[in-house]
Parts: sequence; structure tokens; C-alpha cells
Amino acid sequence: GQYVYAVYTYDGGGIYSSNDYGGNWTLTSAPSEYGYSIASSSSGQYVYAVLNGELYSSSDYGGNWSLTSASAEYIATSSSGQYVYAVAGSGGVYSSNDYGATWIVTSASSGTWTSATTSSSGQHFYAALLGSGIYSSSDYGGNWTLTSAPPSLYWYSLVTTSSGQYVYAGSYGGGLYNSSDYGSSWTLTSAP
Repeated sequence: GQYVYAVYTYDGGGIYSSNDYGGNWTLTSAPSEYGYSIASSSSGQYVYAVLNGELYSSSDYGGNWSLTSASAEYIATSSSGQYVYAVAGSGGVYSSNDYGATWIVTSASSGTWTSATTSSSGQHFYAALLGSGIYSSSDYGGNWTLTSAPPSLYWYSLVTTSSGQYVYAGSYGGGLYNSSDYGSSWTLTSAP
């Protein structure tokens, strides 16, 4: 899209933004800290970024930033930016249904979460828990189900289509898996 964001992790870190499809970049007013996860609404207006394990949000295209009450390592947001999910590196899963203004800890298990993704509506959410597998929620984070993805693999990357029906999961040394039924069943792909 027109608005693009990137987390810079060297020389103090920070968040850069571009409002011309990545042609030019500007350092935002976000704290200059080590960051490793960022997500935005499809319009680019709502931006969420993890800096040193703390979750910051912006509702004005990265112009101003606020520290939220959620702990996070990985984040995912709906295309509107209204529904936001944050998984803690060692902790639980947080959710917000009001553009990151307030947060609740969901009923998901605590542990070391390694990746997260959500459908464009925010209804379907997937997160990987180290040593346990991939969990899914089909009701905006209200209830959680352990999927049949192999629990012994270290899942480090999850992505889903806008509907949430198709999910792809990358693992260290175990290959790339996909699901075409909202995470109910998984197939090892031929990807190297």
C-alpha cells in the first residue's frame, strides 16, 4: 500500500515510515529501541509495533505513538486495525477490539509464543506455541483450539489469507505446512 512501515534494529533502533509506497523513508517519533514486529491496518492509519517487548500503537499513520498495556513479541491486526492480537515471548495472548486502546489476556495457554497471524476481519487468529503446536481461534480470540499441526516442530512463521481459511506455517528444519480448512488439518508442502 501507500503507507509502509519498517522496524530498524541497529544503531538504537526505531520505526521508519513511508507514505509514497516505499520510495522515501522517515524516522517516526516512536522510541528508538530494538524492535522486531510491526503490523498495520490496510489503510496504514493504525500501526502497532513491538519495541523491547513493549507494544506501541499509532492511530495517525505513525505520527504519534502510545505505549499500550500489552506485553508482546509478535503482533497481528485485522485489515481495519480494530482487532489486534499480541503474543508474548513468554506469557499469554492479548487481544484488543478497540484499535489497541484496551487489552485483555485471552484464555490461551501461557508459554513461549513464536508467531501470530489473523484474517482480515480479525475473526480467525492463529498462533504458534513452542513445544505445543499451532492454536486457532475462530471467535476473535474468545476460545482456542490446538490444531493438528505437528507439535514437535518449532513453528517460526505463520501467515493466512484474508478469509483465514488457508494457513501456511514455516518450521525450522521441518518444512512448510499448509491448511485449507481453517487449521483443522495440515499437509507438508513440497517447498524446500
